[in-house]
Amino acid sequence: MPRDREQPAEPRARRWFEPAELVCVLSRYDLGPIDAIRPYPRGSALAPKAVLRAATGRYLLKRREPVHADPYRVAVCHAVQLRLADRGFPVAALVGTAGANNSICQHSGGVYELFEFISGKRSDRTAQAARDAGACLAAMHDALRDFEPEWEPARETYHAAPWLAKRFLDARRRLGPDADDTLRTLEDAYRDAAARVDAAGLAEHPPQMIHGDWHPGNLIVARGSIAAVVDFDATRAAPALVDVARGAVNFALDRDDTDGLTLDDQRFAAFCTGYERAGGVLTRAAEALPGLVAENIVAEAIEPVAATGRFGPRDGLAFLRMVAERLDALADAAHAGVRRAAG
Repeated sequence: MPRDREQPAEPRARRWFEPAELVCVLSRYDLGPIDAIRPYPRGSALAPKAVLRAATGRYLLKRREPVHADPYRVAVCHAVQLRLADRGFPVAALVGTAGANNSICQHSGGVYELFEFISGKRSDRTAQAARDAGACLAAMHDALRDFEPEWEPARETYHAAPWLAKRFLDARRRLGPDADDTLRTLEDAYRDAAARVDAAGLAEHPPQMIHGDWHPGNLIVARGSIAAVVDFDATRAAPALVDVARGAVNFALDRDDTDGLTLDDQRFAAFCTGYERAGGVLTRAAEALPGLVAENIVAEAIEPVAATGRFGPRDGLAFLRMVAERLDALADAAHAGVRRAAG
């Protein structure tokens, strides 16, 4: 969605670890003397992160956001990452606890993860970066194609999402009656898009493990190539096309000089081309992409507004009105990108 994924979607105070919490959690690992601990203010404000410099190397400590802290779901995410590492796919290595070598550390109701720190920068949004990101996503999908985790994964996505109805109700309560027409327009557009996706045959594509949040901030680039894919909190079982649409959107969305959303069909096409050339299959499913794009944009727009009445620093109703006005044009640009990728 069109916000900087390194920043929270809503104005929340960024959490940090308590000193005693750090002492207790880090004592579970065999890292040797720790020389420095500094905040790593990326991603969700509700999931504090710290970079550690220790005698044995550099590490990233993360406390999971409560909504993503179910130990069984975390175990699924870790199983996916271990599978990818075993297949040679670039991920940040998980660090196990001392003795038990457990990738999940629990303390006072919190769930913690420790990773080897990967140096680099987040991906940009050039056409080449989009193409590389699409190719990387295809490689990940291939590595996970026949993988079934031991524990039940999450399965709901932004497509035909039952939970979205409550988000619209919450948004109505926050924004008041002035928002009724805009919210009704977005609800209708979302339902129409979901119907188009179903008509295009999404159900014919079997679910597999996907990343769930493929965007530039989760791709670490070093020396001109993707050094690691990070943040598997949204990993779930779903058709791979759900990942493709979300990734292509996140590399193609822009803002114009009025701060309104636009979608660059060339970068959208570059992402899809990279995905197909690396072995991902889009040919029979590409007609579902524009509808998935519309669904994703609506779902990503409504969630922070439902929670806070705002979209980052922007007034929630003004933002949703802009999305409603531009949604058809964004889906049309995605369709143009699909045609461009097809040659």
